[in-house]
Formats: sequence, C-alpha cells, structure tokens
Amino acid sequence: MPPPVTGGPDGLFVLEKRWRPWLIILSFFVSFLGAYTTTQLYVQCRQSTLTAHRIGWLVLAAVEFGGCAIWAFHFVAMIALDIGVPVDFNLPMTIFSAFVAVVGMLGGLASNIWIKMRRKRSDMYLPIANTDNPSENGTAQNPLSGGNDMSKLIEYEGSTSEFGTILSRANTLMSKGAQEDTTSLSTKILQHLRRGLSLRVFVVGAMMSLGICAMHYIGMKAMYFDGIVKWNNIVIVLSVLIAYVVSMIALIFLPNESDGSSQIVFAVVAAIGISLMHWTGMWAATFYTRRPPPYVHGSIPTVLPLGVAFIAIISCLMSYVVLARTITQSRDRLAEMIVTRRKLWKALAEKEAAERNDKVKTEFISVASHELRTPLHAITGFVDLLALTPLNDEQMSFVKSIQGSCHALDLITKNVLDFTRLENDHSETAAEVSDVRVKDLVFDMLQTCMTKISNALSVDIIIHIERGVPDVFRVDETYFARVLMNLVGNAMKFTRRGYIMVRMSICTDENALCVCVSDTGIGISQASQNIVFEPFRQADTSLTRKHLGTGLGLAICKQLVTKMNGRISLESQEGRGADFTFVVPGLKRMCYIPPPIQTDIKVGIWLRSHRSSMAVQWALSPHFATRTVDTFDYQQTLVGVERVIVDYKCLTPQIISEIIGGDGNQRWFIFYSDESVKELRNLANVTLLKRPICIEDLLARQLTRGWAEPQLMRRASISVNPALEELKRMVAVPSPLAQSPILEIPPEVQETGDVVLLVEDNPINQQLGVKMLTKLGRTVDVAENGMIALEKLMENRSQYGLVLMDSQMPVLSGPSTCRRIRALEASGQLPGRLRIISLTANVDPISQRECLEAGSDCFLPKPLTLRALRDELEEIGMIGVAA
Repeated sequence: MPPPVTGGPDGLFVLEKRWRPWLIILSFFVSFLGAYTTTQLYVQCRQSTLTAHRIGWLVLAAVEFGGCAIWAFHFVAMIALDIGVPVDFNLPMTIFSAFVAVVGMLGGLASNIWIKMRRKRSDMYLPIANTDNPSENGTAQNPLSGGNDMSKLIEYEGSTSEFGTILSRANTLMSKGAQEDTTSLSTKILQHLRRGLSLRVFVVGAMMSLGICAMHYIGMKAMYFDGIVKWNNIVIVLSVLIAYVVSMIALIFLPNESDGSSQIVFAVVAAIGISLMHWTGMWAATFYTRRPPPYVHGSIPTVLPLGVAFIAIISCLMSYVVLARTITQSRDRLAEMIVTRRKLWKALAEKEAAERNDKVKTEFISVASHELRTPLHAITGFVDLLALTPLNDEQMSFVKSIQGSCHALDLITKNVLDFTRLENDHSETAAEVSDVRVKDLVFDMLQTCMTKISNALSVDIIIHIERGVPDVFRVDETYFARVLMNLVGNAMKFTRRGYIMVRMSICTDENALCVCVSDTGIGISQASQNIVFEPFRQADTSLTRKHLGTGLGLAICKQLVTKMNGRISLESQEGRGADFTFVVPGLKRMCYIPPPIQTDIKVGIWLRSHRSSMAVQWALSPHFATRTVDTFDYQQTLVGVERVIVDYKCLTPQIISEIIGGDGNQRWFIFYSDESVKELRNLANVTLLKRPICIEDLLARQLTRGWAEPQLMRRASISVNPALEELKRMVAVPSPLAQSPILEIPPEVQETGDVVLLVEDNPINQQLGVKMLTKLGRTVDVAENGMIALEKLMENRSQYGLVLMDSQMPVLSGPSTCRRIRALEASGQLPGRLRIISLTANVDPISQRECLEAGSDCFLPKPLTLRALRDELEEIGMIGVAA
C-alpha cells in the first residue's frame, strides 16, 4: 500500500500512472495523419477560386486538424494512461471539447488564409525595386546596390507559394548581386521565422493555443473516477506556452503548395508539438482515490481508443476520397482545357495563316494593279492622240469605246490601290476633319455626276436637304465626298429609270449628320445584303451578270465611314431600289428648327418618270399644295396651277409654243442639262435650272418668289482640295453610253521656245510622251534616267523650261533626281528654279508626298490623259492657245 502523499488530502491514496506504449504510438500516428491531411486540405483551400469551395475546404481542414490531429490524439493518448481504477467519461463534455478544438483551429486557419490572400493580392501591385523615385540627394537609387534594403519593400509571407518564391528569389538576386545563396539551413529557418513573426501571428497563435488547452483540460475534466485530480499550476502554464509556440509555428510554416517533403516535415513537427503539450498537461495532473489498494490495471476497455482512432482514420480517408474526386475532376477539366487550348491554337494558327494569305493576296493585287497602270498609261495616251486624228464616225465610236474601257480599268486599279491602303491602316489614312460647307460640296459633286448619265436614260438626281442641316459641318472633306460619290455611282450603275435621291438630315440623338442615298434601281435581295460591304463581293456573282466591277466600292465606303467614326447601313427590297445611309459625327451645336411654313401656292410637278415626280412632290408637300402632272392630259392637270416644275425632255414643240405665248399667270421652272434651250431664255415666266434637282436651296425659294434667283454661285467648284478635283475628274468621264465627246483639245496651239525634258526609261512611254507634248506644241528632249537628265541640265540649262519626270527609273530615281536638281540650284550651279512635274503609277499619298518633298512642283498619276497634261501645262503657263 503506498503511503499517503505529504500535504495531500486526508484519507486519499495516490494512484500510480502507467502507460500503454502501443496506444501512445497510435495516438502519435493519428496526430501525424490528421496534420498531414490538414496540409492537403489547406493547399486545396488556397488553390480554390470560388468562395463557397474555399469555405468548405477550410471547414474540412479545421475538422481534421482540430478533431483528428488534436482531439483524437488527446483522447487516445489520455486512454493510454492506466491509473488502476475504473474510469468513465462525460459524453457531452467530451463532445464539447472536440467542438472547442475544431472552432479554435477554424479561426486560426481562416485568419491565416485571409491574411495571406490579402498579402498576395497586394504583392501584385508592389514594385520590385524603387528605381522610379529619386533619392534624397537627387540621384536615382540602384536596385542592385546595398544602400537600398529590398527586404523592407515587401513583407513576404512565410510560405512556399509561387508568387512569394519568385519575389523572394528576385530579392535575393538583387540584394546579393545575383550570387549563389550559400546560407545554411538553420540561418534560413531563422530568417523565415523573423519575417513570419507579426502581431497577427501572436494574436491568432494565442487564440489557437487557448483552444488547444481548453480542449485538453475540458477533456480531462470529462474523465471521472472514484477520486480527485490535483493540478500543478506551473506545469499548466508551461503546457499553455508549449501550445502557444506550437500554434505560432503552425501559422508560420503551414505550407501553401503541394510540396510533399514540407508537408511531411510540418506534420511530424505538429504531431511532436501537440504530443509535447499533451504530455506536459498530463504531467501537471496527480490522481488520488479513496479506494485502498490493491488496484487493478487495464480496467479501461481497449475498444474505446481503437474506436476513436478508427473514426479519426476514417475521417482522414474520407477527406482523401473528396480530394481524389476533386483532383479527378480537375484533371478532367485540365484535359478538357488542354484539348480546348489545342483547338484554340489550331484556330489561331489557321486564322493567322488566313490573314497572311489574305495579306499576300491583297499585296499581290496591289502590285498587279500598279503594274497595270504602266501599260494602261500608254494605251490611254495613244488613244487620246488617235482621237485627234482624222477619223470617220465608225472609227470615232471605236475610239470612244476604248476610252471608256480605259477609264473603267483605271477606276478598278484605283479602287484596288485605295482599298489596299485603307486595309493596311496606314497612319496617313486617318480622317482629318475640317469645317466643310456640306451643302455646296454635295451639290458640286452631284452636278459632276450628271455628266455620267446618258441622255437616253430617264434618271433624275434629286438633292433633298432637310431643315436644320447646318451650312458648315466638321468632317473629312475627301472621305465624305468619296463615300457620297461611291454610293451615288453604285446607284447610277443599277438604276435605269426613276431617280437617285441624296437626302441629308440631322440625327438629334447622336448629334451627327445623316446622309441617305436612295434609288429606284433593281434592289438587293435579303440574302445578299449581308455581303455587299465585304471586299470583292457582289450581290450578283454569276458569270452572266450585266453590271461589272470589282466589288470594292461599298467596302471602301465602309472603311472610310469607320475612319470618320461613323456607321453605314443598307435597306433594300429586290426590285424596289435600295437605301444606303451613313451617319458621321461632327455637328458643332444643335439649334432650334422651326416648323415649315405651308403656303397656298399650287405647284405642278412634271418629270420624266412618275416615281421622280412623286419623290419631288413628297419633298415639297410641307411647303406647297403639290400635284403631279399627267403627261397625256397635262392641260386639264395644269388648270389652277401657279408654278410648274417640268423637265425639258417632257416638253413637246407644241408645249414650248404654249409656254412662249402664255399670259404669264403660270411660272415654269424647267430643268435641263446639255439641251439647247435658247428659245426659252429671257422669258419672264420661265426659270431655267441646271440639273440636278435641289429641293430646298433652289426650288423652295424660287417657287415662293416666282422669279429667277441667281444660282451661278453653285456652279463653280467650291473647293481647292486637290483630292476632290481628282475625284471629280475621275467621275466626270462619261460611260460609253454618253453622247458627249471625251476630249476637247484645241486643234492648234502656240509653240514656245522652252524645251520640255522628258525623263522616262520605258521606250513606249518615251514615244507617248513625245507625241503628247508635241501635240500640245512643245519641243521635247528625252533622257533615259535621272543621271542623263542631270548631265543634260548641266550642259545646257537655259533651253529647258520644264522637266516631266517618271519616278521609278534605273540608275537614279525620279525623287533622287529632284533632290539633286534642287541642291544644284541652291548651290548656284544651276541658275533659276526649274519646273518639275513628277509622273508615277504609285498614286498613294505616301508616293505623292515623297515626290513633293523631293522638290517636284506637282504630281500627275498614271495613266496620264492628254486632257490632264494639257490642264496642268495651262495652269503653270507652259501652253498657249492660238488666236
């Protein structure tokens, strides 16, 4: 019988502590398994992106760490103690102790997750080196110098995360000059501890240690037997300190990535720390009993610790099952992502290959179009010269057909080159806005289009400018005119009867100008409307189509409108015409638009087609009482009509006689183009108006006042933009259906003494240039390249008054020759300033600017027509017409 303990309770006996080693080993294994499982779950929690999934993994990790690694270990290890008397457990208190352990670990792990995720996000915005800000002495600090402590810039978390590892490695390389780190393992651990210690670790560690200790002592309190337990307070404090240290180590070294060695080390260290705390707590307890000896050891059944260990192991295995399922799903998703990425790479490769092929195709077409311009230049020039020779009517018709075909081919090459330039998105193609008088511009360009309409066609061009459209609008003048001309030209191609109306209005919602080009042509089917704005696409792609073309006109329109930050759309019904609408911003300010004033003036409308008459009637109806005139019963229709709008082609000799002999009660407004109307001139009741038909600016005012208002201001060109003049020349050439002559070259010109030096390497173009300049009364000298031209100028500068120079030549190109001529003039070796005209098949703005910057006075594109050369020589005063 053991003697009573000195100073202990009277009548109590001290119970001897005996340990069962196999249960101690089992408890350590359970703790190790729980800690290792916790690392797996913790890694999955860190890698999850969804908040719900992250919370689920965090709760499961807390259950494994608190319930298995700590509580199950405590329970099995506590049963490993055999005090020799029967022991029982308070079930509610035992369960509560497990709950305390799980909640404590949940709080610690959650705070650790939140802090580290917050730091990881903030690390993404931290600079690696503070090299942008100068130091106090005004010099920038070198990130590789020792003066700048990089470790102070970023507080790295104690983890093996990929981002933290990269930053740590970058910090090491910069601070140590990219030398190999030979620091010992113990030093690294100490540095890791020093960086990881923070107020957050101390606070959360205290919370976790209190949870562990509370679990331990509540679990001990749940054990009751015939006796009492006395505690050593000093040892209890020591166990609390051990729990505190173990908690902080767990917070600092809890791994973030799936590194197997670090996870095993962490699980071993955690199991040792938890065991140390537990055995210290058991050491603080002394058990007393009232029962006298002898005591029977082994009274606690073995099934109880085995059951707890079994449940703990099963919970870990279930966690691994969940992890395995998640990993399998992730693997399947990864495989799917790999397959999708391969498909994406394949699609991207195919897209890049298609873009390369498309670029090669476009460049080839551009080069081919450029090469076509050189022989086209010779054909056009010789045909122009042929037209000036004595020809019979049949021969002249042949020449006109060739001229029309050359012009069509020239338009095709220009469209291809323009489309290539716009598609390549050069900086030179950006829209340059300026103040443009849009009303004058539209009227001037559409009046030019009238020359392309055959007299045999009953097509009217109508301009309808709605109220509120300002006179001045900020837009790119060249792009705006090109879009308008392309749309009108497209309408002219497909319209044989009716009208083409250009209607301008204000889009109040967008503060923009809206231009609608409507026609009464063949229309476009619904299936074809989706492709008309695509390059090289046409609504009719059959080999038997009537209307030829490359299919680039509308594609160029879309590109130009896009560059003006606008949009273009199409509405059409097959057989009923088409409406193309483009909207471009640029309105300076909105103003009040007063409603139209309705008058009681009766107006009759009598145009070549009924649809044109209906369109003009609709446009004038807000101003007047309008009606259309029946051609077969015009006398009855005109009864009571005060104003008559009529096309000259609708008038018969009898009607003209009635107008001339009229009493003046009816005022006639007669539209004409090139017809002879001399018999109607100077009549008081007749106002002659040149086509096109402009509703507001011409008809409304004239109908109201009833007399001929001056209109000559709109007949002259209202722009000095050379691009617009080139565009007007391009569209002014009639189709082969037109009856007016192509060229009007004076048959005789004055000869002057100045010689034109033609610098051209192509023999055919040399012959053409000599013939054209000779026809214009010029004496010509020829140089095969720029070097020969310089030699001739140096020998006899005084005889040359003009140089017509090709750009692309062997030995010395045209721009290089221009630069040398200007340099010789600047140095005084060549007297005066020689006029130079550059001639090239490259018609893009880059080539034009290169020629002008090299010293050329002007620029003429190939193919060169006799008219264009004559106009240029007249402008610079190098040609004179014989009296």
